[in-house]
Amino acid sequence: YKQVIGPNWYSLDIGKVHYVVMDDIVYDNSPAGARNYFVRFARHQLDYLKKDLLKVHPETPVVVFSHSPLLLTAGAGYSTPRFESYADIYDFVDCFDGFQEVHFISGHTHVNHNVTIRPGFYEHNMAASSGSTWLCEENTGTRAHICRDGVIGGYQIWDAVGSKLSWVHKSLHRTIEDGQFHFVDLNLVPVENRGTDLQNMVLLNVYNWDDSWEICVFEEGRQLDITQVYRTDPIYKLAFPQQVSSQTTPAATDHVFHIRTSASDTDLEFKITDRFGKVYSRKMFRPYEYILKNYE
Repeated sequence: YKQVIGPNWYSLDIGKVHYVVMDDIVYDNSPAGARNYFVRFARHQLDYLKKDLLKVHPETPVVVFSHSPLLLTAGAGYSTPRFESYADIYDFVDCFDGFQEVHFISGHTHVNHNVTIRPGFYEHNMAASSGSTWLCEENTGTRAHICRDGVIGGYQIWDAVGSKLSWVHKSLHRTIEDGQFHFVDLNLVPVENRGTDLQNMVLLNVYNWDDSWEICVFEEGRQLDITQVYRTDPIYKLAFPQQVSSQTTPAATDHVFHIRTSASDTDLEFKITDRFGKVYSRKMFRPYEYILKNYE
């Protein structure tokens, strides 16, 4: 690639948005061929970035792409570094001092995780289009396509209207309207996968959730309380009852919620509003079977 096209870090302007592509995998290769690496931006890339940003007005939105995320989810509302250290993260983030809106788009983890690093600086660690590296369909013989955090695998669609950015998750095999969340009737989940001893509990997984979303759940017209939790999604065990490779380890996430209902057979109505005001509504008719077909 570098011999034919050029460096694997570069920038471009499209419309009123500035885009930067970076490479945050620094190979050590010691001993030769070991393929071991560090996750950080090498100094020469940071120097390049600082010079590049001198040409960009601070009011211009900047979108940066790289493979590995800055942070990993580690609890409800809590993150931990995926970079080698917080110092490595700050070295990068500080390059954008004075900029009003920066989006860092990463992959690598096969989960969805949105986090505000600092005011105006957002990380979008995107779920993979390959789900669990294409192993889900192979393992189940179905079109189920589930990422490690239970998100239905797919991609994101970003729109830029002038300098205004918006984004949405697009699940494979589903429409946008039907591919933003799913629910699990935990009464029907085996105890070892349930994640709670409480009865009449429903789990809700909102794929691209951040703290600007609003979640409302109604039972017979009465709005129910919801509790954000940090846990794995039990639907992953439908695809992989046993781990079939290192790529099929379930991942705990904080975009899941527990909802306690009054009975085991009441129907629920979900009304979920994203950060852009788009409302997604679905009804859950219970009992809702714990079967893979409901999550394909």
